[in-house]
Parts: sequence; structure tokens; C-alpha cells
Amino acid sequence: MKSNQNKVLIIVFGALVVVVLGIFFIANSGGSGGGGGGVPSGGTPTANNGTSAQPKTPKDVSQVTLDASFDAETSPDVPTVTEVRQEMRSRGFENYTVNSAYSIGGEFLGYEVIEGDSGDKHPTYVIEYVAKNNNPWFIYVINGCYFAVPLFEVNRSPTDAEIIVSETDFLTQYNGDDNTYINLVPGANEVIVIRVPVIDEVTLDSLTAKELEKR
Repeated sequence: MKSNQNKVLIIVFGALVVVVLGIFFIANSGGSGGGGGGVPSGGTPTANNGTSAQPKTPKDVSQVTLDASFDAETSPDVPTVTEVRQEMRSRGFENYTVNSAYSIGGEFLGYEVIEGDSGDKHPTYVIEYVAKNNNPWFIYVINGCYFAVPLFEVNRSPTDAEIIVSETDFLTQYNGDDNTYINLVPGANEVIVIRVPVIDEVTLDSLTAKELEKR
């Protein structure tokens, strides 16, 4: 039986608004796609310098549902593994690791590395990327949309809100219980969403802690 911790990935896609992100996942293994941050067996993702890097789990807040839930398996926007790798290359990424936790049918597989190209689809992808300045990131691909979470310390005092880099203005939640997506606008004050035209290697390499603190 799937544990409650692994059932739901709440995914933020972007923003002109301040929203909240809750991500629940298992960190289990690491390794292909040309490098990036490895994941020790049974441990948490680490940057190239060996420091532990893992996303924080924000508090739950109120949220507004934009539309009815829809099936992940039949969604036309879910990319294949090959399509994700092609898109990553088109965005300039060279060193990264592609991971996923669910089959397109909703079966929980455990957080595992996806090796090589494949026509298989997964409802969520988690991509580990370490920028040229050694700052680690998680890039999430959910129903064909991309966003990024910095795994390094960013001082946004006095707020303790999480930071999400995104291309769009809504949140999508994947529910592993029934293999569905749903679009949401969460409550404010828990996450600072930084809107960018595209999440690519140049953008993430330029978003240092100091740069994120300015926005």
C-alpha cells in the first residue's frame, strides 16, 4: 500500500502570484543523463560538493480549485522519457539526472533513476541539476510543464516562504491515489514564485542566491 507521504506531489507551474508548493517524494537512487547531483542509496540528493540538498516541505494552506481533476494516463500533454530528454537538451542542459516515482498507469515504483531514452511515459519527472556555480536544483516536469526549486539556502527574511521558479501562473497537483491531475491556486504567503520566460540552463545558472534574494 502506498504511504500517505508518497501519494501526492503538489506542483507549482508558475506565477505572477505568491503560491504554495508541497512536494512529497522518496529519494532513493541517482545517476544518469550525464551527471548532476547524485542520490546515494537510501539517502537524499547531494550537490557535487557533497552537501546534502533536499527541498523543504512548506505548510499546507487554503487553495482554490480551478477545474475538475483529469486523468494522467490519457492526458495528451504527458511527455515520454525521450521527449523529456530532448526538451532538456533544447534548453541547454547537459549534466542532469532524470527520476520518477510513478508509472503512467499510476503504479508507485519508488523514486528511481530513468536510464536512457524510452517511449514510456510517467505522470511526474524529477530532474536533478547542478548549476555551473555548484548550486543544486530540482526541475519538475508535470503534465508537460516545467518549474524549478532551488536546493540551496536563499535568505528571504523576514519571510520564510519557499521559492519556486516557474514559467506559468497556476499550480497542478498529481494524486497517486487515483492517477489524476488537478489545477489549483493555493493560498498566499507560503511560496514566492519567480516568473521566468523559460527554465533553461542559462536561467538557472544565473539565479544565484543573491539574485533570488533580490526578486
